[in-house]
Amino acid sequence: MSDDLTKRADADDSVVDDLLDAVDDTDPVTDPVEAPEPPKRVSQHARRVIKAANVTPIHEAPKKKRGPGRPKKIDKAPTEADLEYHAEVAREQTEFVDKDEIVLAARDRRNSVDTLQLVKERIAMSAASLEFHRVELQKRGQNNREVPQIISRQIAAMKEVANIEAEIRKLGIDAFDLKNERFQQVFALLIESFRDVAKEMLPSKQFDLLWNKLETQLEGWEDRAESLFR
Repeated sequence: MSDDLTKRADADDSVVDDLLDAVDDTDPVTDPVEAPEPPKRVSQHARRVIKAANVTPIHEAPKKKRGPGRPKKIDKAPTEADLEYHAEVAREQTEFVDKDEIVLAARDRRNSVDTLQLVKERIAMSAASLEFHRVELQKRGQNNREVPQIISRQIAAMKEVANIEAEIRKLGIDAFDLKNERFQQVFALLIESFRDVAKEMLPSKQFDLLWNKLETQLEGWEDRAESLFR
């Protein structure tokens, strides 16, 4: 009888050893290798030994599922070449911004009409770029939801152009656009009339002297006159 108990205990110990080896050699969650076939019959003695060792049999281990979404990507530290590239891009961006017409107009405190004209032109250019993008998409048959979004942005840009134009007209009551083509034509007419009168009334030498002096004085007169409105 004692030999039977000894053989059973040895068999149970063998089962426990197999289970412990399987747990040590495999990962029940991530290891793709198939786990060994679980024993069809585990005695009470084997279960007590496994419980005392705080080991979960591999065939009873819960299967862990990965959460939704992609695993987090770890960003690599920038190299020295990356830092030099970003520094060069930042430098070029600063130079580009400093030369921008609207920035220069604001920095030089030009009159409101000139600045608004520049802003209006920039918005109109952006609207035209959107139109080009829309046409190219429709040429390729890509009438997806991006096309209505582009049209919506175009409408908003054109409304802004109209609002700026209305604001310029309001400011025109109190501000003069000295470089306006119509104003230049009126000014040229006045100068020509003055020239005809002076030529008729003055001797030739005095007229030439007066006219040369006047032409010199009128060079850049628009800029000097605009400074009075700032």
